[in-house]
Amino acid sequence: KMLESSGEGVWDWDVRSGLQTYSRRWKEMLGYADFEISPGYREFFTRLHPDDIERLQLSKQANLSEPAERNAIEFRMQCKDGSWKWVLSRVLLVIRDHQGQPLHVIGSHTDICERKAQEAAQQALNQQLASQTHLLETTLKSISQGILLFDSARRVAMFNPRVCELLAVSADTLAAQPTSQELRRVLWERGDFGPEGAWVDAHARVELLNLVLGGEGILPDTYLRRTPSGQTLEVKNRTLLDGSSVHTFTDISAYVKSEAARSELNELLDATQDMARVGGWSVNFERAEIFWTEGIFRILELSSKTYKPTLSSLAEFFLPASLAAVEASYAGGVDQPAQHDIELQMITATGRPIWVKSMGKTVYKNGKPIQRISVLQDITERKNADLALRDSEIRWKLALESTGDGMWDWHIQSGTEYLSAQLLAMYGLSEQDDRQHHSVLDGRTHPDDLPQLERDRTAHFEGKTPTYVNEHRVLCADGSWKWVLSRGMVITRDAAGQPLRMIGTHTDITARKASEALVWNQAHLDALTGLPNRRMLRDRLEHEIRKGLREGRQLAVLFIDLDHFKEVNDTLGHDSGDFLLVEAARRIKASVRDTDTVARMGGDEFTVILTELHDVSSVERTLQTLLHTLSSVFQLGQEQVYVSASIGITLYPLDGKD
Repeated sequence: KMLESSGEGVWDWDVRSGLQTYSRRWKEMLGYADFEISPGYREFFTRLHPDDIERLQLSKQANLSEPAERNAIEFRMQCKDGSWKWVLSRVLLVIRDHQGQPLHVIGSHTDICERKAQEAAQQALNQQLASQTHLLETTLKSISQGILLFDSARRVAMFNPRVCELLAVSADTLAAQPTSQELRRVLWERGDFGPEGAWVDAHARVELLNLVLGGEGILPDTYLRRTPSGQTLEVKNRTLLDGSSVHTFTDISAYVKSEAARSELNELLDATQDMARVGGWSVNFERAEIFWTEGIFRILELSSKTYKPTLSSLAEFFLPASLAAVEASYAGGVDQPAQHDIELQMITATGRPIWVKSMGKTVYKNGKPIQRISVLQDITERKNADLALRDSEIRWKLALESTGDGMWDWHIQSGTEYLSAQLLAMYGLSEQDDRQHHSVLDGRTHPDDLPQLERDRTAHFEGKTPTYVNEHRVLCADGSWKWVLSRGMVITRDAAGQPLRMIGTHTDITARKASEALVWNQAHLDALTGLPNRRMLRDRLEHEIRKGLREGRQLAVLFIDLDHFKEVNDTLGHDSGDFLLVEAARRIKASVRDTDTVARMGGDEFTVILTELHDVSSVERTLQTLLHTLSSVFQLGQEQVYVSASIGITLYPLDGKD
């Protein structure tokens, strides 16, 4: 009784007779009433988990053969509802015969499901932490930056091999957990910061010296320093909320050298460009006169000896878009000189396309231009370089911003398309597959998704959207469909604005789509039968009412309640009741048209929307079919049951309009 009051189930076993009895609490623990389990070892044995039987038998032998009179073992037992419950079984041998053989054994069962769940959760958490720790360690070892982490006491708490290389400090030194001051002092004393810290950015030098000497100082978030080996390191510092701090060291030597070279080149280019204004012209609109310097003739590949420019001949050297830009630069003139600075595409006398920069001023009189003086510079090389740089920047920006994505590069006019190895791997394709034409990807796109893909692509081609974005399904090599997010951008257009080249990426969003579908199903479908729930039924009913109003059609709403369902549920259990509901849902759905809606309202109640009714007689036939199919026998495992249905009906618009 004391064990019962503590919540434990008790059992009693007479070894000689084999009689085994169980307390009321023992039975309740498994979900049974006292009268539902009879005495006997079989009632216990048949409810054991198959994986625990052998272990339990070994434990039983030990309990009865070893001199110890107490033992305990954990195992699983099946409850009435089919679930498994972990129990802790404690055994007490209370009587032995004169030869030491057991005569009477008692024991208790304790529900340890909650403890087991906690243990499993803790084990999963430990595995997750171990995985994350391993990932962090692997990341720290593989990145090109040196990482140094100080704890709140300013001692080294973590570092990666790269920081040992960049600072020329051994791993043993850092593993000894020196303070930040001790580490800086070692570096200072061996000259790593240069004479008086000269190799450290000026804005960080004084603070660094104060910290080395043991004083107070706050280093800038970012500063540069050189090393004795000639490297340039970018040092970044961040203090965390708990007082710890992270320091990163990046070798930017190559970048610094390239920047220095670029700066030197820019100075040379600036000087050259300052002197390269080699072409000038002047137009007098009142006298219809035009004057070109020798430089203009050179730019347009003409000879001043054989060609004489006129106002009417100027237009032939401009592309239509550039001519429009020139005309637009005259708009809105006032009676004061107006500056202009525009870049234009022109065609030389030999047919070669070039870019020029036109700068100058226009003089107006009575709101009309009377004179324009312009200086033209041939910027074709610079323009091509800019376009190439933009092409490269956009391409690699997309690649870097979409780490882990597949990349494609489409030359639109020729139809050839480059697919990255990662994109091919995304669909299980090999690099030997034919991937030279854009139809490779389009041909694998789901037919239902192609129209929207074409609309999104056309919108971007026509300049209606800054980038191309589309979600669609792609057929993988194994026959499965994968949802992808395709993003891209036209990076080159011809003189008429037609797209020439487009690059982009594919991102696998299959998991996200599956999650969205699951959320939608949970919100709109009944979990047991898969039928629409109340929410979805209401949406469809409102839609059908509006449709019926437009087309002058009738519709009917049937409310179906299963008679005697509660008796089946109470007698045969909830599992049988659920099976009956699923079968009833199937029969109801089979009795109506595909255009009709069958929904489950909850419990044993269903609702049916019959649409596009021409007359009420068709409803009568459907009702008779439903009553007949639901009155047929239901086979629930070994049991056969009969139920019937009660059906209520209302007609739109005869019985109501909302």
